[in-house]
Amino acid sequence: MTEEIGGENTPDAADRMGSTPVPSGEGYAGTGTESPFSSGEGMVSFGGWLLIAAYVIFEFIWEGYSFSFFLVLLAVLAVVLPRASRAFVEKIAPLSVLMKAVGYMIAIIGILNITWDVRHATSALDDVPEILGALVTYAGFAITYLGARSIEVD
Repeated sequence: MTEEIGGENTPDAADRMGSTPVPSGEGYAGTGTESPFSSGEGMVSFGGWLLIAAYVIFEFIWEGYSFSFFLVLLAVLAVVLPRASRAFVEKIAPLSVLMKAVGYMIAIIGILNITWDVRHATSALDDVPEILGALVTYAGFAITYLGARSIEVD
């Protein structure tokens, strides 16, 4: 016998050896291995998490950098909307429309915060916690904007 059953020349051997390529950024369909932050909605949600973390760490713990509580409410909305019941959310508007609107509102408020910080930079950003808080917050604004921009609305 020249060929073994289940040897290297069978189609099953290629699958066992892991030679089936998986495109980057995607997992196997239906297995739940795809990244939750790879979509536009996920990026808006991740930006919301960054803003909430910046608010908790730099407002309450270090008492350094602070920003509007309305921005925190929008960040909480960006985090909660994708995790809420889709049937409940779809009664208001499609999820993609809501996430795009929340992301753009966060980005607009972020632009206003950045311009205020630049205008008052000598008195507003004079300590290390304030600078770190501003940088984390700016990253949240940028990620939220890029996520909202990449959401496609039907």
